[in-house]
Amino acid sequence: MASDKEFFRHKHLWIYHKYWDFDGDGTLSWEDFNLMAEKYAVYQRKGQWEEEVVENWRKVAKKWWDSLYAKADLNQDSRIDIDEWMAFFEDFSKVKHTREDVPEFLGGFMQLFFVSLDYNSKVFF
Repeated sequence: MASDKEFFRHKHLWIYHKYWDFDGDGTLSWEDFNLMAEKYAVYQRKGQWEEEVVENWRKVAKKWWDSLYAKADLNQDSRIDIDEWMAFFEDFSKVKHTREDVPEFLGGFMQLFFVSLDYNSKVFF
């Protein structure tokens, strides 16, 4: 049976690669967030590329990237590798947080994830 620490790492590896590493190179960078913005903009517009919608998503993605980069890029190489990702979440999980304490990238992603799973709502898609 896996330990709590192994489970924590396995879960975060899956999330890291499945939901954040859009270019599949094993690290997170602005390019991943730009690709995410494009994907969700097209998804929101039901397969259509609308430059204004893409640009709005890019603005959101830039805020998310800046939020993650400021908190997790320990070696300041403009990339977040899995060890930096894990260190961020290990530190984050040690303290009880209020809603205001949640970094913008994480709060935004949680909201997006919830809305995308809320199939009977017409709020987003």
